[in-house]
Amino acid sequence: MNGAVSIVPYQDKYRTDFDRLNRAWVSRHFLVEPGDEKEFGDPYGHFVAPGGQVLFLISDSGGVLGTVALAKHADLFEVAKMTVDEAHRGKGYGKVLMEAAIDYATDAGGSALELVSNTRLETAIGMYRKHGFVEVPLGGSEEYSRANIRMRREL
Repeated sequence: MNGAVSIVPYQDKYRTDFDRLNRAWVSRHFLVEPGDEKEFGDPYGHFVAPGGQVLFLISDSGGVLGTVALAKHADLFEVAKMTVDEAHRGKGYGKVLMEAAIDYATDAGGSALELVSNTRLETAIGMYRKHGFVEVPLGGSEEYSRANIRMRREL
């Protein structure tokens, strides 16, 4: 990692960064779906207000390098919309974000973390496995057509 970084919780001033970063990775690999548009447009309403959080990875110069959203479903947290700015990938920032997500869910009393992804995202799937996520069956009610894998990590 180059330079100091910090993790900060949702602040409205970072809303456009949430949209920019997530729209970039989704549109690069998949079609942007209606559920994406809703989350891009109102991350506070979709994640924070119902009891979850959106975390941002901020550089020492104040730039937003990455983000991860945590949706709360009873005592389970879903890792959603996790990404690192393409110009800053390969520097360990994904690990920092994942560890922050795990810490947040643990501190908030979560029993487990789950996520849905796509097996084409091999680097991401490998990182999830390194952080203790294991594959579990898809539930059949996944919101995104791109979802072909569900993973879970007990806390």
